[in-house]
Amino acid sequence: NVLVMEYLGTDEGRAKRLSEVDIENPETAFEVVREYTRRLYSAGLVHGDFSEYNVVFHEGQLVVLDLGQAVTVHHPNSREFLERDCENVAAFFGRQGLEVDPDDLLAFVVDEDGDDEN
Repeated sequence: NVLVMEYLGTDEGRAKRLSEVDIENPETAFEVVREYTRRLYSAGLVHGDFSEYNVVFHEGQLVVLDLGQAVTVHHPNSREFLERDCENVAAFFGRQGLEVDPDDLLAFVVDEDGDDEN
């Protein structure tokens, strides 16, 4: 395991969590989070605690935090954790006015249908 720490923010304060900001374009933010989730999975990892509290805005970009408890896709509970991550993401963006189905997000992440446009 490797742990990397870096301060994300300015002299005035830390980078704001997704939960703390007014999202101007929730569709774009969702697409970025959706792609990050898929890339983690493609790299063999499941975050395990993915939510609006573990994503920050830093220098105009979304950054995923708190990967210390991520598990490999081979972990016996990885599917359960991934499903929960997708439910958390769908619930948050649902509160932002988007219709996000956690099952569709899960299918996109694991690429069950082989379609990038899911």
